[in-house]
Amino acid sequence: MVLLLFGVIAAVAAGLLAAGVKRVRPGEVAVVERAGAHHRTLPAGTHLLVPLRDRVRARLDLGERVLLLPPRTAHAGDRHQVTVACRVRWRVGDPARAVYAAADGPRALEHLLDVEIRAAVSGMLAAEVPHRRAELEERLGEAMREAGAERGMEVLAVEFDELAPTRPEAARRLPPGVLPGPASPEGAAGAGGSPGPAGPAAPERG
Repeated sequence: MVLLLFGVIAAVAAGLLAAGVKRVRPGEVAVVERAGAHHRTLPAGTHLLVPLRDRVRARLDLGERVLLLPPRTAHAGDRHQVTVACRVRWRVGDPARAVYAAADGPRALEHLLDVEIRAAVSGMLAAEVPHRRAELEERLGEAMREAGAERGMEVLAVEFDELAPTRPEAARRLPPGVLPGPASPEGAAGAGGSPGPAGPAAPERG
């Protein structure tokens, strides 16, 4: 009877010990909480938690991720529309904040990005928007980095996939001082960059 009791106790102890062993894969972290609050963040490796007190709240991938903003239109300052599509490259910067401070950080960031894009484009003419791509990416990147940090997200860059006036005629209305980009080969040919077919030769005079 005593041996049976010791066997049961040993089995329970072994089970609790096994339950307390947690393995975190490379490239991940595990957020551990105790009594419903953040206790610590485990890096990659094998760790021993206190059974019945500690629990893994979430496992987070530390790799780079991409948040896509699908194509949409925004009104420029001259009331012409601009088609915009971009992506945000980010990764988890503060695991605990990413778990506890934001229920859906990427969705909140997407909404803020949409608001910032519309605000930025509204202060420009549609024709000049494509020529200020770098400026817009930097402006949006700064806003996204600040907002992302509050949600445990480290924003690496904001990059446009599409940025152009929706209507072709709006693209030609450049303001003074803004130079157009390099013309395409087709455009150069149409503008007289290459000669067209020769007309009929004039008759020789005798």
